[in-house]
Formats: sequence, structure tokens, C-alpha cells
Amino acid sequence: MRSVEHLQELYSVVVAIALSLAVDRLLPVSRSGVRVHTLVLTIALLVTLIPFYHGALRHLDEVYGQGGGRAAHGFSVLLDFLLLFLESCLFLALATSVTRATTFAWLFLALLALDVVWAYSTRFLTASSEEATQETWLKVNCFFACLLLAILVVMFPVGWATTGSLAYMVLAVAATRTAADYAFSWRFYAAAPG
Repeated sequence: MRSVEHLQELYSVVVAIALSLAVDRLLPVSRSGVRVHTLVLTIALLVTLIPFYHGALRHLDEVYGQGGGRAAHGFSVLLDFLLLFLESCLFLALATSVTRATTFAWLFLALLALDVVWAYSTRFLTASSEEATQETWLKVNCFFACLLLAILVVMFPVGWATTGSLAYMVLAVAATRTAADYAFSWRFYAAAPG
């Protein structure tokens, strides 16, 4: 389906722009060195972006690719397009905020929440019931969104968010989320499309 290929291409372009924006902020021309917290948040962005990108393209291939067309409803591709485009916009926002840990943390929470909405809609509203990977993503991202929210709720009133430790906490959440994602969904990620 050509529209799905266009969505994959658009998603790839936006992800590439997000990576270049993050690197641009990581290695500014005007400064002499790299700020450690910017590097930490750029790594958090990268370890999150890889499985999101990988999973989105595998999902699109699996549901719509190679003439399979397993989507349960005709509006599925439109909903996938809308939600995945919004996710890619959040990646752009994350990339531009790698120099500001607080903004990055809240945007990361928004990304996880949006992916929960996406996983719910694709698992229960649009995709065929054969694929349980979206349900796994829903559970993983819901858990880590709640964990990050709990961290933010504790760190801000206590004042720890301004100490610089927030960037490391976000990286820990991002890395653990990615490890859990690949551990629970490896068969989906490693399988050939179709």
C-alpha cells in the first residue's frame, strides 16, 4: 500500500531531522565543550528513538505491508498516520529540548502517554486481533510513564529536579524502558515482515 510507504518515509525523515537537531544541540559551534547533561539527554533520546522507529516501521509492515492488509478497519491507516506523525513531532520537540532536562522529562512523559494511546488504538480499535505486540507496548509504556511521573512528582517538590540528577533519572527510565521493550517483544522485532 503506497500510503503506508509514504507514512514510513515521512516518519523516517522526521526522525532523521530529530537526530540532527539533537546532535546540533549536543555539539554547538559557539561552545568549547559538550555539556554532560545534554549528552545524557541525547543518549536518552537515542535509546528511545531506536525502538520507537523500529517498532513503528515493523507495525506498518506487518499490518499493511506486502499486500497483507490485516487492518480491521479502513480508517486504520489514517489513525496510524495521525498518531505516528504526532509521535514524530514529539521526537522533534525532545531533540530541541536536550539542553533543558525539565522540559525533556515532561515531553518524554507525553511521548510515552501518546504511545499508550497509539498502542491501545491499534491493538483494540484498528489492528487485527492476531498481534499482541501492541498490548505489550501498551503495558511497557504505561508502566514507565507512571514511573517517570512518580519520579517527577517526587523530584520537583523536594528540589532535586534542579540538581542535575533529573537527566540521569530520565536516561535510566529510557534505557530500562528500551531494554524491557526489546526483551518482551523481541520475536516481533526480529521476525521478517509478513
